[in-house]
Amino acid sequence: MDNAFIQAMVTQQDKGNRINGTFTSQAYSNMIEELNTSLRMDFNKNHLKNRLKTLKECFSQWYDMFRGTSLSGFSWNSDTQLTEAEDEVWDKLIDSKPEAFPRFSNNGIGGRGVSKCCSYKKTTAIICSVNIVVALYVFQNLYTYSYSYRDSTHRYCLDYTSDQVKRIKEKVEKRDGVVKLPPAWKQKLTNEIIELLRGLNIGVNTTLQHEAIESWRMQKLKEAKRITHGKDSSSTTLPVEAGMLARTLEFYWAELSHEIGLWMPVNVINNEHDDKPGGEDDFDDSILAGRRLPSECNAELHTDYGGQAVKWGLTHHKESAYECCQACINQAKNARFGEMKCNIWVYCPAEEGCHSPDIYQHKLEECWLKYAEEPKVNFKDEYSESYRRNRPNAPLVVPWVSGVLSS
Repeated sequence: MDNAFIQAMVTQQDKGNRINGTFTSQAYSNMIEELNTSLRMDFNKNHLKNRLKTLKECFSQWYDMFRGTSLSGFSWNSDTQLTEAEDEVWDKLIDSKPEAFPRFSNNGIGGRGVSKCCSYKKTTAIICSVNIVVALYVFQNLYTYSYSYRDSTHRYCLDYTSDQVKRIKEKVEKRDGVVKLPPAWKQKLTNEIIELLRGLNIGVNTTLQHEAIESWRMQKLKEAKRITHGKDSSSTTLPVEAGMLARTLEFYWAELSHEIGLWMPVNVINNEHDDKPGGEDDFDDSILAGRRLPSECNAELHTDYGGQAVKWGLTHHKESAYECCQACINQAKNARFGEMKCNIWVYCPAEEGCHSPDIYQHKLEECWLKYAEEPKVNFKDEYSESYRRNRPNAPLVVPWVSGVLSS
């Protein structure tokens, strides 16, 4: 079962459905469908999250045991699927890292607390070794997913992650294309385009401008290819330079256009029509996932209320705004005497996360429960121009949805 789950996670990782270390909602939906079909089970999102948490905890425990430790004396038994070592090797490891072996630390009477029926060596192996291969495989694929380069002597020279490989390829492609084009050539091409546009009739639409430039580009490409293949002996351009120009015009035209400042909006013709049935209300395109929120939630889109935190959203996630509001209602009903009672809920429904002026990176499904005697709005609808000027990463629209419970 774990093997199938691991393979499903690796597949979603490869598809780009894991962003900033977190699987997207689409990734979980795909994994649930795949696992329920292949294993004939009835998993939901919480099942998968809990199992992944268990695998991470096992990895952390194993990592703490062997961090900074020489592995001399330990070996892996492929038949028993256990890590094995002599008793004195385990003794040395446990004595040097008692904090990593809480189950086998002092039992209060000066001993090591080893069960009579099973030694700490065997107990440790049984507890940790069952899941360790699974955990290591998961983290190898999810965190150190890498490529290695071998030289002619078959020794490993460099180790790059997949993202690094992608960036290197992009830089090489740009270097071989646009970047190597001499500045004088770029200026010459720019001047030709300017003269071409000036020669068009005043007021000509952008569609004709695009067609004229595209025709010019294809003609220049054809000429460059003729020189490259030695079919134009009268040209003063070298074949190597012509090949470089041809690659740029054929494969890197968008980058070159951006670099020389060529930008023309595309004509868009909108034909308005209204096929809405008579008597129907206008459709609201701001729809929240999940169940419809009750009126007592007083949900407000694109709104961020302030207040004292009753429950931190960094570690308190809910699958929908409805569940977040319901959590606020339940906390207020069950709060003990003297405890703050939630009367404000703030939820992040955005896949890419939600902006906030604090130091944290707020992610999808964060649910903040707050209290304020007189609730006040921090941000509403759009962030101001001055705010975005001081915080360049801030979006235009406030991504949060929140509400104040009816008293």
